Amino acid sequence: MAEQQISNLLSMFDAFHANQKLEITVQVTDSFQYRDTPPDSSSSEGGSLSRYEERRVSLPVSHNAASPDIVSQLCFSTAMSSELNTRWKSQRLKVAESPYNYILTLPSKGIRGAFIDSLNVWLDVPEDKTSVIKEVIGMLHNSSLIIDDFQDNSPLRRGKPSTHTVFGPAQAINTATYVIVKAIEKNTGDR
Repeated sequence: MAEQQISNLLSMFDAFHANQKLEITVQVTDSFQYRDTPPDSSSSEGGSLSRYEERRVSLPVSHNAASPDIVSQLCFSTAMSSELNTRWKSQRLKVAESPYNYILTLPSKGIRGAFIDSLNVWLDVPEDKTSVIKEVIGMLHNSSLIIDDFQDNSPLRRGKPSTHTVFGPAQAINTATYVIVKAIEKNTGDR
């Protein structure tokens, strides 16, 4: 069924040059039934879930030019897809960074920063490098706190609800891992 829909869609597009290939990505949605309750549902009844996958198809194209309406629709669709991806990316980053931003709002004594400043009296590292060192150490430390609270099942961190109790274990662990990767990227960025 999905292959037939893809074939019908692709048959509408004739291209401009004989050896050119038309590549198109199509989202195919497949529905399936379940008998048990999905993990995020409070109902005990069954129902249906759907998943989609993207399939990239590359076909040789003919000499006939595509109609202007179809070309304009394709251009509009491509522009909208690009705009949505840009907006969704910023939204996904906000969601991914929320647990980390939350832990940054919790009270802190600033010992790591003071320790680095104390060492810098002797080492005399330039300020721009020192600020990167402080940021990377802070990122690694705070992500380790998120993981530690989850592993210990601690309800509180610095007298406030711990990150995994506010955002859930999955998001807390994903964010901690994301912050570790971002810290590594920051650390290797100048090389």
